[in-house]
Amino acid sequence: MNIDDIMSEDVEGLADETGSRKNRRVKREHVADEASVMSPRALARQEKKAAKEKAAEERAALEKAAKEKAEREKAARKAAKKAKKSSKSEDWDDEEEYDEYDEYEEYDTDADDDEDDYDVKPGKIGRIVATEKAGAVKRASADEGEDDEDEKYAYDAEAEDGEEAGDGENSDEEQPQKSRFRAFLGEVLFFVVSFAVIYLLFYVFPPYLVSGSSMNKTLVDKAFGFGFRFVTPERGDIVIINTGDRDNGTDGENFIKRVIGVPGDTIKYGFESCETDTTLPDGTVIPAGGMVYRVYINGELEQASYAFYGGGSSAFEGECTLGEDEYFVMGDNRLSSHDSRAIGPVKRDEIICKMMIFFWGKQKT
Repeated sequence: MNIDDIMSEDVEGLADETGSRKNRRVKREHVADEASVMSPRALARQEKKAAKEKAAEERAALEKAAKEKAEREKAARKAAKKAKKSSKSEDWDDEEEYDEYDEYEEYDTDADDDEDDYDVKPGKIGRIVATEKAGAVKRASADEGEDDEDEKYAYDAEAEDGEEAGDGENSDEEQPQKSRFRAFLGEVLFFVVSFAVIYLLFYVFPPYLVSGSSMNKTLVDKAFGFGFRFVTPERGDIVIINTGDRDNGTDGENFIKRVIGVPGDTIKYGFESCETDTTLPDGTVIPAGGMVYRVYINGELEQASYAFYGGGSSAFEGECTLGEDEYFVMGDNRLSSHDSRAIGPVKRDEIICKMMIFFWGKQKT
C-alpha cells in the first residue's frame, strides 16, 4: 500500500465522521422542530407521563428503603437474641464445675512406665476429664436453653394469638352486656327524671283548681294555677290552706284564701251604717243609711280593690289579735267565704303554698 492509498482512506474516514456528525445535528434539529410544533395537549400528556414515571421511581425508592430498614431491624433482633444466649452460656462457675466432678479426682494412671517420666499428679487427669465433661454439659445446656428460648417464643406467639382470639370472643360477649347495661341505665335515668318531675309538680309547685265563689271577684270558679311551697306568706298573698280535723266543715280539704293579717296584727271586721252615699273600691255605691262590710287592720280601714264588701248582714263580726305563727285569712268575697272568721287564725304549717301563677280564671283587679 502506497502513501496515496493511505491518504485516500484517511480522507474517506474523515468524510464519514463529518457526515455522521452532520446527520446527528440535523436529527437533533428535527426533534427540536417537532417539539416546537407539538400541540399543548401532547405536551401535557408527555409531562403527565414524566410525572408518573418520577412518582413511580420515588415510590420504588421508598419501598426499597423500608425493606432495608425492616431487614436491619430483623438482623438487630437476631443479634440481640444471640448475645442474650451467649451471655447465659458464659455464666458458669468454675468452682461448681470442680465440686460437681470431685469423683474424678481419684483417677490415676496404672501404666507400667516410670512415674517420673510422665510426672502425672494424682487427680490431674480427673480434673482434665471433668473440665471436658463440664464443657460438654455447658454446651448441652446452651443448646437446651436455645431450644427453650425457641419454644418460649413459639409459646408466646401462640399465647398472643390466643389472647387476640380471646379478646375478639370477649368483645363479642361484652357487646350484649354493654347493651343491657345501657338499657338499665336508661331505665334508671327515666325513673329518676320522672320522679323529679312528679316531685316538682305536686310538691314544690302544687297545682290548684278553684271551686266556688269565695274568691270572687279575683278568681272565678274553675280557675287553675300553680303555687310555690317554700315561701313565707305576707299580707295580701293568695294561699292554699288545709286545717285538717280542726275544721269539721271542711273535711280536710284544701281551700284558697287571701292573707289579711300576719303574726302580731289586730283584725276587726263587721258591718257599719253609711251616713252618706258611699262608693266602695270596686265601684259599688252604698246609699246613705245602708250597711257596708268593713275590715280594719291595726286600726286602719282596708281599702282593697280586689275585695267585694257589698251589703247585707250575714257575715261574721268580731275582732282578733294574732299570736306568734298565726295568720288571718279571708276570701275576697267577704260576704260569702268560709275563712278565719269561722275557724279562727291558721298556723304556718296549715298554709301549704303561695299561689304564684294562674293560667286561666283570674280577673283583673
